[in-house]
Amino acid sequence: MTGFKRTFKLVKRAFKCAGEEDRVNQRQLAKNPEKTRQSLLEAARDVFAKKGFDGARVDEIASKAGVNKALINYHFGSKRSLFQAVVEAFSKSILTRLEVAILDEDPAVTQLRKFIHTLGAITADNPELPRLILFEVSGGKRLDKGPPHILEVMGVMQGILEKGAAEGTLRVLNPQFAYFHIISSLIFFQITAPARKSLPLPADSMSQEAFLLFVEEQVVLGFTRKTTEEK
Repeated sequence: MTGFKRTFKLVKRAFKCAGEEDRVNQRQLAKNPEKTRQSLLEAARDVFAKKGFDGARVDEIASKAGVNKALINYHFGSKRSLFQAVVEAFSKSILTRLEVAILDEDPAVTQLRKFIHTLGAITADNPELPRLILFEVSGGKRLDKGPPHILEVMGVMQGILEKGAAEGTLRVLNPQFAYFHIISSLIFFQITAPARKSLPLPADSMSQEAFLLFVEEQVVLGFTRKTTEEK
């Protein structure tokens, strides 16, 4: 019994320490509203991506963020608003990464390659979020105005095509069609990964990197102005 009691006391003490640590973390987060908001966004992004909007629970999001669930209402107002904030942050990160990757002095073809590579890297880094956003865009009710910043991203594509046309290196193309052509290929490959894993396909047919290079080469080939074309 002595050994049992000692073990019980140790376990009880461990739980007490863990509880005290959680309370300290919550107090620290409460003193730093911006850090709290960011912790909630990161936790929500993970939970929404894995379980979808309907499957996500605010209790789980709060627990993962290490805060009281009441802070979700304080910072965002509702679960729906939190979801919209997650999509907003994700969309903003896409635009930011494109702006960092694509340099003004780069030739248009180089910019086009960087555009494709950056979008491919983003979908690879966040494999579940594109699926979730696609579901919402196609029939969900949580994104009333569509994905934020999409017009700015299309604007980046438009700038690349206009520069390429001026250089004489890229064909004159509809920038919206060009964007959807690229992003739809990348997202479809990403969301069909589970199905492809169940098929007897060659290993290179599963490679995200190989597919990204394939898309890049095909798009550049299709978008490039041929020397015989009229300028």
